[in-house]
Amino acid sequence: MTPKTLARIAGWAISLACLAFFVRHVQKVGISTPGHAVIENIGFVLAGSILYAAAVLILALTWAMMLRRALPPGTGPRPLVESYLLGQFAKYLPGNVLQYAARHGLGVKAGISHSQLIGAAFSEIYLLICSGAAIAVAAGLPELTGVLDDWPALPNWLCILPLAAAFAVSAPAKFLPATRWLPNLPVGQVATATCGYLAFFAAFGGLYWLCLAWSIHVGVDPAPALSTASFAWLAGFVIPGAPAGAGLREAVLSVGMAPLPTAEVAASIVLFRLITLGGDFVAFIGGWLLSRGKAPNKNIEARKPYT
Repeated sequence: MTPKTLARIAGWAISLACLAFFVRHVQKVGISTPGHAVIENIGFVLAGSILYAAAVLILALTWAMMLRRALPPGTGPRPLVESYLLGQFAKYLPGNVLQYAARHGLGVKAGISHSQLIGAAFSEIYLLICSGAAIAVAAGLPELTGVLDDWPALPNWLCILPLAAAFAVSAPAKFLPATRWLPNLPVGQVATATCGYLAFFAAFGGLYWLCLAWSIHVGVDPAPALSTASFAWLAGFVIPGAPAGAGLREAVLSVGMAPLPTAEVAASIVLFRLITLGGDFVAFIGGWLLSRGKAPNKNIEARKPYT
């Protein structure tokens, strides 16, 4: 059995275990969205899906920005945006590793070399983790204090550390032995990409906050929602084979928002999952519409190494 297969099986096992935890939690506390009819919840999910698709577009545009110099001369960023949007839905079948595989294959068809795509993928993974950690720490990572009674709240200023670490992929940081395996990006490109990923996590956490406010009908502090949602996204992202973080994200959100009414929080988590699923599907349809009627790029020229 190959390491890739083992990682996929482990990811599915963890995902299913966390999903079972969330299902048992829902069975215990129930689901409630007081004051909202079923048709209102459906409308909320549809509107949220469109907003989440816009957040995915931020990721696609950031991906295109990182690879813009790798495109054939005279080619705009459209093929890169298409490949990202089309590959986004692949993380559900069967897991997040396939998302990168699908995007890689589409990128090669657009005329980009394997080394450039691999370098961009490593850069994206690294910068996404740094950006998500910065947002999560900015509010003190409340899920840690909820699980571990004696765990002190993290100071907000510690969010500077993952932001500073993001620049390990920039050219000036290459004198550090630990960062030499990372692709070499200009400082301005790292800063622009990091801003894009921070915007994505802000939108991601903001949507979860809206789900909480919709379900609970009382004032909800947005900071813990942003932090918990970012941490939940990271938990699902770093586990290979977990399909779109299923189960992992729900488990983290359940624990992180424990002080709030349980039935309403459970409802907000279900709504949030439906919104992200719908948003990924809308993004996929957008990528498919962009690619319609286009002939594949056959003018693949030699590329300089990814820098």
